[in-house]
Amino acid sequence: MRLTILGSSQGRLRQYALPLLAIAALLSSASAQVNLLTNPDFELGNHGFSSDYEHNNNADRSSPDSVLRSGQYILTSNPANHHPEAHSFGDFTTGEGMMLMTKGATTSNLVVWRQSVAVEAGQTYAFTGWVAVWTSESFPILQFLANDLEFGVFGFPEPPRPGVWYNWYYEWQNDSHSVAT
Repeated sequence: MRLTILGSSQGRLRQYALPLLAIAALLSSASAQVNLLTNPDFELGNHGFSSDYEHNNNADRSSPDSVLRSGQYILTSNPANHHPEAHSFGDFTTGEGMMLMTKGATTSNLVVWRQSVAVEAGQTYAFTGWVAVWTSESFPILQFLANDLEFGVFGFPEPPRPGVWYNWYYEWQNDSHSVAT
């Protein structure tokens, strides 16, 4: 499963926080309501997924030289800790969990979040989760892919409010694959 950014609805640099939470992010088949994702709530840290974005574990709002930069991500419990323009808010579940915070890349077609999942042919899978922007400057259009085929596009309502979580839900019909990437 892959998540990429198609672009910004305002044509500016994209900045958003993307959580894939235990109850909020779920990849399951219709026959078994079990989350198939590894580390969907990011509580295990930088494990179980990959990204074309650079992991910046030291992003800090205190200095212009250390803030989260374009094309980077960090796992955090509050975006305001990592960029002076970020609103302060918590994750979707308890408000104290982790989330994936990114600052949109200036290069297109980079994968923000990627994970390979074992799947069964002939099954329909549900992929759902929550996303929030961390600034009112700009907001992304998200593209969801499995095995290089798009199965969903999420655009925020205009304009989204920073720190407010928006839900996505898409179904993917797996015709013949044993792995979804």
